[in-house]
Amino acid sequence: MVGICCMMKKSKSKPMTQILERLCRFEYITVVIFPEDVILNEPVDKWPLCDCLISFHSKGFPLDKAVSYASLRNPLLINDLNMQYYIQDRREVYRILQEEGIELPRYAVLNRDPDKPDECNLVEGEDHVEVNGEIFQKPFVEKPVCAEDHNVYIYYPTSAGGGSQRLFRKVLTSTFMAWFLTLINAPKVPAANHLISLLHILVSLKESQSCDWN
Repeated sequence: MVGICCMMKKSKSKPMTQILERLCRFEYITVVIFPEDVILNEPVDKWPLCDCLISFHSKGFPLDKAVSYASLRNPLLINDLNMQYYIQDRREVYRILQEEGIELPRYAVLNRDPDKPDECNLVEGEDHVEVNGEIFQKPFVEKPVCAEDHNVYIYYPTSAGGGSQRLFRKVLTSTFMAWFLTLINAPKVPAANHLISLLHILVSLKESQSCDWN
C-alpha cells in the first residue's frame, strides 16, 4: 500500500497522475490518496494506513502532521519529511547545496530585521547595488528568502531597456529570453532596485553562467 499525502492540487496534477498511473500497473501495489479534508482536519491516527509514504510540502500543507503520522505509523518514506522544513528557506537551500559541493552563483542576503543592523546595509549606486559590503552589478535576481514567496524579480541592464520584471513560474517570457541571449555582453546600468520585504537574496546572473544550477 503506497500512500500519497499532499494537497489535492499536487495529487491531481498532471505529473503526479502520470506517476500514479505507472505505479498502478504493478500487480502488488495499491495506491491510496489521502483526502485533503482528512489531512487538514482529522488527527493523524485517523489517516489512512500505508506501508510506503510519498508526502511533500506545498502551500497550506500541515507538514508537522505528516511528520507526526510518519512517527506514529513508521511507513517507508520515499522522501525525507524533516528535510522539507529546510527547503522552505532559500538560505538553507543554498547552505545545503554548498555543503554538498554544488556550484552556486554569487549571492548575498539582505536582512531588514532591526535587531540585526549588520545584515541590513544597502547602498544603491548608479550602476550597482551594494549589500553588506558586496557589490552586485546588474543584471541580478532578487528573491524573497521564503521559498513559498514567488515574487522573484530580475533587474535588467539598459541594453535590454532597464527596469525590472517579475518572473513567472514555469513561464519563459519573450522579453526575458531575448534579454538572456545577450546577457554576457550586457553593460552596467543605473540602479533601480527597491527592496521592500524583510529578507531578500540577491543572485548575480552574470556569474551564474558557469553554474549548472539555477
